[in-house]
This record gives sequence, structure tokens and C-alpha cells, in this order.
Amino acid sequence: MNKKNPSCKVFFDGSCPLCAREINLYSKLDKDQEIEWVDVSQPEPPTPDGISRERLLSRIHLQDSDGKLQVGASAFFFIWRKLPGWRWLGNLEKNKLIFRFAQIFYEIFLLVRPSIQLPFKIFDRLFGKP
Repeated sequence: MNKKNPSCKVFFDGSCPLCAREINLYSKLDKDQEIEWVDVSQPEPPTPDGISRERLLSRIHLQDSDGKLQVGASAFFFIWRKLPGWRWLGNLEKNKLIFRFAQIFYEIFLLVRPSIQLPFKIFDRLFGKP
């Protein structure tokens, strides 16, 4: 069943080869089209009020149907709860220790993301984007 009104919007950096691959996977799993995927590396998509494109590019953001923002690890847990087969992973957010670990891990990932992107960018240039 396709939904005409997604229950949330995810703002991601489509110019990041890691991010693009991950979102591509999630969007394929999102059979009910619960999520609107917004690539903020493109100039066209509107951004939520008061949030700069630079800020949206710096980390994943999710805006739910009430307009509330989830940023970083909490956005991932929200996404996972929407995806069939991944809901159990999204529900792990309820465990405070796991959630805190996920927040720390995501912040560390953001620090090393530029260096991790390099091999993927080279691969994409040589063989085309997957």
C-alpha cells in the first residue's frame, strides 16, 4: 500500500557516497513510502524553517509529521522503526545505554567520515555510482 503523505522527512547529504548508499538501501526497504527522502546536497529541496542547508549537510535530520526534529542517532532509530525487518533495531533506542553508545558512535563517525568517503568517491569516479 503506497501512502500519499509520508509520515516524516529525512534530510541527508546525497553528495556523501556513504550516506547516499545507506539512504538508497533504506528507501528500497520503505515499501509503504512512510518516509520522504530529501537530498539537501541539491539546491532545489526546501529546508525546514530556521535550519541552514549547511547544518542539514553536517548530520542527518528527520522531521516528523508534527514538525519535531530528530537529529543524528535519534533520526536513525526513528527511521529503523519505520522499516520492515528493522523495527527491532529502532526499538533499541529505549535502552539508554545503547542509545548513548549510538550517539557517541555517530559523533565519532562524523569526525572520520571525510576520510572514509575517499575510497567510495574513487570507486564511483572509476566505475560510476551504484
